[in-house]
Amino acid sequence: KDRFSNGYYYWKMSRLGLQCKMEWIYADYRGFPHNTFDGRGSRSSILDAAIYPGEDDTILSTIPYERMRQGLDDLAYLNTLQYMLENTASNQLRSEAEALLTRIDQMIDDDFSKYQSPEVDEYRWNDMRYDTLRHEISTMILKLRHAVESHRNRGD
Repeated sequence: KDRFSNGYYYWKMSRLGLQCKMEWIYADYRGFPHNTFDGRGSRSSILDAAIYPGEDDTILSTIPYERMRQGLDDLAYLNTLQYMLENTASNQLRSEAEALLTRIDQMIDDDFSKYQSPEVDEYRWNDMRYDTLRHEISTMILKLRHAVESHRNRGD
C-alpha cells in the first residue's frame, strides 16, 4: 500500500519471477465516507489507500493512494528502461543502463519484512532517494531513446 512495494520492490520481485500482484482497492466505504458516524467502517487494512467521492462528481484521493500511484509510475519507468535497453545497439549505453539497473537491484533487499520495521533506518526510502532514482532512470531512458532514433535515422 505504498510507493516502495508498488514500484521498486515489485520490480525486484518480477526480476525474480513474480508474475502477478493484487493488493489494493479503489474505494471501500460504507455509508457517507466523510461522516465517521454514518455507516460501518471498512475492515480493509488499506482503506486509507482508497478514493472517496467529492463534490460535483469529482473524486478525492488519499495520500497513501497517491503514494501507490507514484510507485506504479516508478514501476513504469523501470520497465520502460528495461525495454529501451533491449532495443539499443550502443554497447556503451547498454553497459551504462545495465549498471544502473544492477545498482538499483542491489539497493532492494529481497526480504520485505526488513522494510516493515520502523526502527531500521537503513531500509527506509525517503523522497530524495525516489526523486534521485527517477531522475537517473528518466535520463537514461532519454539517452537510450536518442541512440535508438539516431540509429534508425542513419539506417543502420
